[in-house]
Amino acid sequence: MKKFISAFLSTVMLLSCVQVVSAEVRPKTVFPEVGEDLYGYTVTEKGYYDEAQADTVVLHHNYSGADILCMQNSDPNLAFDICYKTPNTDESDRNHVFEHAIITSSKKYPSDDIFFDIANRTFNSYVNAHTMRSNTAYDLASMSEAQLEKMIDVYLSCMVDPGILTNKNIFKREALNYTLESRDADIEMGGTVYSEDMGYMNHPILNAEGAIMETLYPGEVASNMVAQAEHNYKDLTYEHTIELYKMCYHFDNSLIVLYGDMDYDRILKFMDDEYLSKYPDNHTDLSAYAPVPSQKAHTDTTVYSPAFEGDSVEGATVLTYAFDLYGLPEKDVLKYMLLAEMFGKDNSPIRKKLDEAGMGGDYMCMIDTESIKPYLCIIMPNCDENQKAEFKRIIESGIEEVAQNGFGDFYDTYFELSALESSILVGDREFGINVSIVAEGLWTIFDDPNGLSKYTEAKTELKNDKEQTEIKRLCAGLLGCENTAVIAVVPRPGDAEKVLAETQDYLKEMKANMTDEQLDAMIAETKAYNEWLENQETNNNVSVAPELLPGYEPLPEVKTSLSGGIKTYSVDIGKNAGRYQVIFDASNISKNDIYWAELYKMLVGELGTDVYTRDEITQKKDELLYKMEAETVYDQNAGESKPSLKYKVSWYGYPNKYRGGLELMLNMLQNSDFTDAETIKTVIESKLPDFDAARSTTPIEVAKNKAIAPFGEIFAYTDYVKDEGYYNFLSEQLDRLENEKGYADTLAGKLGGISKKIVRRDNISAVIMGSKSAENSIKKVNKDVLNKLPSVKGGGNTYDFETAGQKSAYIGEYTSQYTVNMVSVDDNFPGEYIPFINYINDVYTVPVLRYKNGAYSAASRISLSASTKRPFIMNASASDPNVGLTLDVIDGIKDVLPDAEITQEQLDDYITSAYSTLFVPENDYAKAKTALIYKMRGVDSGIVKDLIDGVRNAKVSDKDAAAAAIKDAIERSATVTVGNSNAINAEKDAFDSVKDMRKN
Repeated sequence: MKKFISAFLSTVMLLSCVQVVSAEVRPKTVFPEVGEDLYGYTVTEKGYYDEAQADTVVLHHNYSGADILCMQNSDPNLAFDICYKTPNTDESDRNHVFEHAIITSSKKYPSDDIFFDIANRTFNSYVNAHTMRSNTAYDLASMSEAQLEKMIDVYLSCMVDPGILTNKNIFKREALNYTLESRDADIEMGGTVYSEDMGYMNHPILNAEGAIMETLYPGEVASNMVAQAEHNYKDLTYEHTIELYKMCYHFDNSLIVLYGDMDYDRILKFMDDEYLSKYPDNHTDLSAYAPVPSQKAHTDTTVYSPAFEGDSVEGATVLTYAFDLYGLPEKDVLKYMLLAEMFGKDNSPIRKKLDEAGMGGDYMCMIDTESIKPYLCIIMPNCDENQKAEFKRIIESGIEEVAQNGFGDFYDTYFELSALESSILVGDREFGINVSIVAEGLWTIFDDPNGLSKYTEAKTELKNDKEQTEIKRLCAGLLGCENTAVIAVVPRPGDAEKVLAETQDYLKEMKANMTDEQLDAMIAETKAYNEWLENQETNNNVSVAPELLPGYEPLPEVKTSLSGGIKTYSVDIGKNAGRYQVIFDASNISKNDIYWAELYKMLVGELGTDVYTRDEITQKKDELLYKMEAETVYDQNAGESKPSLKYKVSWYGYPNKYRGGLELMLNMLQNSDFTDAETIKTVIESKLPDFDAARSTTPIEVAKNKAIAPFGEIFAYTDYVKDEGYYNFLSEQLDRLENEKGYADTLAGKLGGISKKIVRRDNISAVIMGSKSAENSIKKVNKDVLNKLPSVKGGGNTYDFETAGQKSAYIGEYTSQYTVNMVSVDDNFPGEYIPFINYINDVYTVPVLRYKNGAYSAASRISLSASTKRPFIMNASASDPNVGLTLDVIDGIKDVLPDAEITQEQLDDYITSAYSTLFVPENDYAKAKTALIYKMRGVDSGIVKDLIDGVRNAKVSDKDAAAAAIKDAIERSATVTVGNSNAINAEKDAFDSVKDMRKN
C-alpha cells in the first residue's frame, strides 16, 4: 500500500539530499487535434490541469482499448502510471497480493523479483505500486527518459505475462506461506503482504476508514477494505488470487498516465509497438461488481480497534463523520473536493469550532476517491469516545454556518493562494506520481480519464462565484445527505493478543489434523521453498549504462551581504513568489528552558495579540505568511566557534506583501497574548498527541530520530524535543493550568521571558529566495523593521544531550517493529564505495529481512545531509515481525562484501542506482534551500561533486577497501528498534537498554 511505503521511503532518503541532475533536452510533442490519430491512438479530449501547470491530452488506443492521459509540463522528473479497475470483491486482500506478485517476474524479465531489480539497479526517482479500494496501479519516475522507457518495458511485460501464473512460490513469498521445518516443529505462517497487513492491525486511521465504509455501505462491495489479511488469511489462496488477473488485468480496463517534460511521441510509439498493438480489446465486463444504490440511513455507532494489553485508551479514540456522495455528478464531487480542502484550513468554521472545544488536533477533511463510492469524511484522531455527540454537533454547526453565510473573505484568499501552492509543489519528487493517483481515482469512479481537467473547470467556476452560491448549495447538500455515519473507533486492549492467539490456534489445529504423510509433504515443500529463496534469479538488463548518466550541475549561487547589522543570504530562482526566512540568535535560552522555547514556538500564531484577535491572526497568516513555520535548530554555522540555538521563521509570499508579513510575524513573536489560558489549554490539548512517540503514526521516524542523534548536535536536539520528555512537559503544563490556581500567570510570565530572549536584533540574519528584482526592496524593509528590535546581550549557551546506546529499544503501541541502524561515515569513505552499499541492499538486506525474516520493507542506503560534512549509511526494516533476527542481519552487513563475487558489469548497475540515491528531484525552492544550508554551515558543496565523480569511477578493485570501511561503520553505528512490548521484551537481552514510552 502506497501510504506506508511513501513514509518509509522518505525516511530512508531521510536527509536533505542534493539534486544535481542536468535535465535532458527533449523535443516537445505537438499532439493532433481531437478526433485525429497518432501511432494507433485517437485523441479524444484536451484540457488543462492548473495544479500541475500541465496541458492534458487523452488518447484512446484503438486496438487494445486502453486510455492514456498525458500531462505535459516542464517538470524534468518524468512519471508513468498504469492503473486497473480492481473491485474489492472480498477482504482476503488478493488485490493487494497481486499488486506485489505481478511485478516480481515476467517471461521477458525472468527475475524472481524484477521490482527490486529496477528499484535497486536503475536511475529512478520512484518505483512503486499501490492498491486502493477500487483500483490497483503501478508507478515509475525518472529524470532520464531512456531509463523511464526501460522501466516501462519491465512493468508492461509483467502486466501481459507475469511469472506468478506459473510459479506458485511467488505467491508464497508475497502473500502467504505455511512452513514446517520438521515433524516436531510448529507450523509457521508468513509472507510480505501478511506481514504488512499485520502491521496495520491497530492503525487508527485505517481502522476508521474501514469503519466508515462498513457503516455507509453495509454488505456492498464498496464496504470491503484492503489490508485485512491478518483477519482473513484463510480465504487468501493462490487460485483465488489468479482469478483476479483473468478478471481485471486487460488493457481495455486500464488507464495509463504519462507526466512531465517527456518526448510523448517516443513513449507512445514504444508502448504501441511493443505492447498495446499486440493485445486486442478484451471487452472486460465488471458490471457484476458495479455500485448499487446506497442505503438511506443516519448511523451513529461505536466500533472497536485491536490494541495490546498495556496500551492506553484515554485520548486514543478516532471520531469520524462521513457523508455518502454516491450518485452525484462528477462536477459536484470535484467541487466537494475543493470544499473539503477549504474545511481543512485553519480559517474554516469547523476548524475554529473544534479548536474552541479542545478537539483541534490532527484534523482531516477529505473526499475519499479510493472507494468505488466517493464520500466526504471528517476524521479527528486522539479524542475520547464521550466526545462523539459534541463532535457531531460541531461538524453540523460549521457546515450550517457556511451554508448560510459562505466563507467570507477567506474564500477569495483560498483561491489566491492556490496558484502559489502550485508553484511550490510542481517539481517535487513525488508530485507527478501523486497527481496520477488523483487521476486514477476519478477515472475509476466516473470512467473519466480527464478528471483533472474537469477539476480545473470546477475550481474556476467556484472561484468566479463571488456570491459563494455554489459553496452554500454544496453545504446544504451535506446537511440533507440521506446516508451519513458518525463513528467512534475505540481501541480495546487485549484484542490484539486475541488476533495473534487465534492465528496460533489455527496453525496448531491445522497441524493436529494433518496425517504424517501430509506433514512430510509440507516439510518437503518448505525445503523446496527455502531453496528457491536461497537461489533467487535476477536481471541485469534493466538499467541504462553509467556513461549515459547526467553530470553534476552546481547548486544555485548563494550571495551574502551585510547591511545595518543584518546578514542576508539571497538566491535568485527567478520566481515572483518568494520564500523568506528570519533567523534569530536564540542562544540566550538555557537547556532548562528548551522545552519552554518549544512551547513558545507552538503557541505563536495560535493566539491573539495586542493588535489582532485570534481569528484575525489566522486570516492574516494565510494572506501574508503563507505556510509559515517556525523551527529551533541547534547547530554550528560557518564562522561560529561552537554550536548555538537558532530560532527560524519561514514563509512564502509576494514581494509587495513582504513588509506586512514581516510586521505581522514580529507582532506575533513579541505580543502574543500568553495570558489567554483557555486558548493555550486548547492548543496544547489539540497538539499534545503529535508528541506522543508511543502512538506515532510514523514509528520509523521515531526510530530514525533516536538512531541518528549520536551523530550531530542538530540531530540530538531534534530527538530531544520530539521524545517522551517533551510530551511529559506538555502534559504537566496542561495539568497545572487546569488544576493549579495562579499557574496561568506563571506560565504567561515564563513565555513572555522566552520571547524577550529570542526576539532581538543581535546576530540576526535573513534569507531571500525569489527574484533578484525584489531583493533590494526586501533588504531595505528588513533594515528598517528588524533594526527596531531591542538588543539583548548575553547568550552563548551550549548543551549536551543524552542519546541512545549502540542498541536500544523503545516500547510503543505498535503491532509490529521498526528498526533503524545509522552511522555517519568519515572522510575515508569516498564516492567509489557508495555503489557497494546499493549492492548490499540488493543481494542481502532486502532478500534476508524481507523474504526470509518477513519484514514488509527493508533497505540499506547512503544519503547526503547538508547538515553535516559527510554522508550517512542507514539500514532499516519496517513492519517487521522479528527483533533479534533483524539485529543479527544488520550486524551481518559487515560480512557481506569480503567474500562477494561481483563483476564490473554488475557493479555498473549499482553505479546507476547510486545516482538515484544522490540525485533527488527538487523544485527551485528546495534546491535553493539546500544551497543555503551548505552556505550557512560552511560546507563545501563540492563534496557532492566529489562523491558523484567517485560513484561514476567505482571499480571492482575498490571492493576490499569498501568492505573495510563498511565494517568500521557498522561497528560504530547506533541501532534503535521501536515496537510492541511482547516482541521487544522477548528479546530484551539483545539491547543495551529498553524503555517503555507508553503512558501507562
